[in-house]
This record gives sequence, C-alpha cells and structure tokens, in this order.
Amino acid sequence: MAKNIKTLLGIVAVLVSSKVSIASGVFYTETCRGGFPEVMSYVHTLIKKQGYHISRVQAVDVGLRERGYVTQAYRVVFFGKKNEIELIRNEYPELIPYIPLKITLSENDKNVDITSIEPMSLYHLYETEKNKSLFEKWDKDITELFADFKTCSF
Repeated sequence: MAKNIKTLLGIVAVLVSSKVSIASGVFYTETCRGGFPEVMSYVHTLIKKQGYHISRVQAVDVGLRERGYVTQAYRVVFFGKKNEIELIRNEYPELIPYIPLKITLSENDKNVDITSIEPMSLYHLYETEKNKSLFEKWDKDITELFADFKTCSF
C-alpha cells in the first residue's frame, strides 16, 4: 500500500501560508491557480527576469514516488548568480546549505504553491554589516518575484 504524504504536505502548506516565522527562518509563499507546467514556466521567467541563472531543478516527487509515496508534482528550483554564490561560499561557508537560492513548487489539486525562505532571515543568522546589501538585494528580488506571482492564473 502506498504511503500518503498529502496530509504532511497540507500541514507544511498551513505552516508556510503567507509570511510565517518558523524557528529562526521566515518563508514567503503564494498560490497560483493553474497547471503545473505553466506555473513552472512562469516561475522560470520571473527568476530570469531578476537576472538569475537557474542552476538545476530537483524533481522531489519522483524520488517520493519511487519510495512508495503518493504525491502530486513537487519541484525545487535552484538559482543564483555565480559571483554571489562564490562570495557566500568564501565568506559565509556555514550558509552553503542555503545557497543557491531556492523556490519550491508543489501542486495542490488545481493550484500550485510556491515557497522560498526570506533571504534576510539568512543574514540575521550572521549579522554583520559586511555584505548586508547582498542579502537585502536577494530579499528585494524574491519579494518582487512573489509580488508578480500574486497575479498568477492560468
């Protein structure tokens, strides 16, 4: 019998609806009414519009299905700018697990939810004035992306 993670995904969706504090991190989340392929394409367009390069897309749902779970489409889009990623790698090696930036897309019936950590929450883990402007820029870009996503409907 296949394990059902729909309940777990529902709990996660509730926890990250809107802008919710969880431990030391804050997440942005929005919902788009539409098909997963169209929404995925739209997210790629928004990321590129901000000047970022998409480094890879991880198909989480494929691995979950291989392990017997029942799940809808679930992807993580990794993106960034090479020079910024190198800067973080060299100056904040403890942040490497969080870089490149990520947006999670999860299909939920006729909607697609997107979620991302608020970049300033990463900065607040290691507050120094050095490179603060980089984290502020990431936060501004992610905020703009989510603002554009609010109007999403396919």
